[in-house]
Parts: sequence; C-alpha cells; structure tokens
Amino acid sequence: MKFISARDAKTHLAATLRDCQESRVVITRHGKPVAMLLGCEGYDLEDLWWATNERFWKDIEQSRGQPERTYDLAEVRSRLTSKAAERRAPHGGKRKKRP
Repeated sequence: MKFISARDAKTHLAATLRDCQESRVVITRHGKPVAMLLGCEGYDLEDLWWATNERFWKDIEQSRGQPERTYDLAEVRSRLTSKAAERRAPHGGKRKKRP
C-alpha cells in the first residue's frame, strides 16, 4: 500500500493512476487518510457495478444461509411450460370481446 499527499496525487496524477493498478494508494490530507484508490483496469463496467452493489451482496449472503435446492428436469420443464402459458394468456385465458 502506498501513501501520497493530495497535492502530490494531483500533481502526479498519471503516475498515481499507474500505481493504483498494482496496489492500493491512500491519499492523505495533512497526514490523515481521506481517500483510497484501487485500480480497476481490465474489469468490465458490469463487473464493477456488481462488485460494488450492496443489495447484490446482501442477497448473496442471504442465499448462502439457506439450504441448497435442486430441481429435477421434469419439474423445470413443468415450471417453464406453465410460465410460458401465463405469458401467452395474461388475463387467465379470457379474451375481451370487441364491441
């Protein structure tokens, strides 16, 4: 981990950005930490979004606490077939009569 003053980070921004790709860079003001730079070169924007999404990680943590559930192929096919039928007939299969 590297420490750099806010003034030096601003003056040497390109070098600071290069450094944060290899290890964390802590930016200090008057000797106290105010920010940390963490490189993300090589990551997709979507990966970064998921990695920093608090709700996503709460859902992951919650699902880890539940027993694993498996489905056999017949049950999966049945569920998919019934959902497809619901999409085709959103009003319970009843069509409105035209005037």
